[in-house]
Amino acid sequence: MNRSAIRLGATLAIAATVALGASCARVKRVDPETEPIPGVMGIDSKDVILITDKMTRDMVSRVTRFQNPTGRPPAIAFFEIQNNTNQPMSTDLFLRRVRSQMFASSDGAFRFIDEAAQARIDQIRADKRAGTISASELKQLTGADFLLTGALDALSQSEGRRASNYVLMTMRLTDTETGEVAWESAEEFRRDRRISLF
Repeated sequence: MNRSAIRLGATLAIAATVALGASCARVKRVDPETEPIPGVMGIDSKDVILITDKMTRDMVSRVTRFQNPTGRPPAIAFFEIQNNTNQPMSTDLFLRRVRSQMFASSDGAFRFIDEAAQARIDQIRADKRAGTISASELKQLTGADFLLTGALDALSQSEGRRASNYVLMTMRLTDTETGEVAWESAEEFRRDRRISLF
């Protein structure tokens, strides 16, 4: 074996060892309420927790506004949150967290429509948008007194080394019989970042 082949083999072995060592990242569990990774401009786990906790507390504190004449707790169908941001994410995360928080803190003050019914509700929603179904028919078909919907909107700006991201999250309960908005809440935050040269 000649010297160049030995050197090439040794060089490849060293490169493989360095590459293997660099790819072995350590993973650790962290509290989801910790501050986001520095430089993150979008929505993170702490934002989801803060927003859903505040909205849930507000909704539960106003439960008497949502009581129906029969005396039964109002039934809520969790429809959708539109993601109008440039950040890909599952907005169902917000709905599921609100529902679990409401379930835990409302002491039976609300009833919830099962997710298995969502496929049927999605079709009903499409029919309503197309104008082939009225609000009162919607209530009869879904069994829900209120629909929980919402939206995530963002305004991002950058100039030179500075960047800013403003996020607005809104949620509302709409009466399925009348179409009236019975409750709405908004949460917002802004993050700024300055990119250093060094």
